[in-house]
Amino acid sequence: MSDSVRRGLAVACATLILILAGCTGGEPEMAPEEARDQLVDVIDQTVALFDEETWEDILSPALGPCSLDNGEGVDYRYAKSGDPDANPRTAVERVAALWTELGIEVRTRLDTARPAVFGVGGPIRTIDFSAAPDSYSVAGTSLCVPGDATEMILDGE
Repeated sequence: MSDSVRRGLAVACATLILILAGCTGGEPEMAPEEARDQLVDVIDQTVALFDEETWEDILSPALGPCSLDNGEGVDYRYAKSGDPDANPRTAVERVAALWTELGIEVRTRLDTARPAVFGVGGPIRTIDFSAAPDSYSVAGTSLCVPGDATEMILDGE
């Protein structure tokens, strides 16, 4: 293979790598509303594992600032609580199974009076579920996406 062919292939490979790196950046490319809706959907699916009628918002989806590698961004936080309707350990195991199906990486804590499961990744940034004998709660944070939280809040979003 000649030097000019090798150089051409090297340039083509380097260009392809740069193109692919630009397409697979670490930050999600979605609208803030999509990030919010993904968080709400995961929390709603979690609550649906139990008696949904007893659950209420602790925190409605709330907009806030977050940091992206390439600038400022926005995320949402959302939390609900409800009455227990299963053994706390069993409840945590059910939630962990659901979140795993949704592509969320989970870690459980079962050897305590208040078992819990913690999740990261997939359609959300972070989420947790805790099951005390007297109440359950789930809280999460959406993915951080491009946007100006201050501007969005002032615009009534």
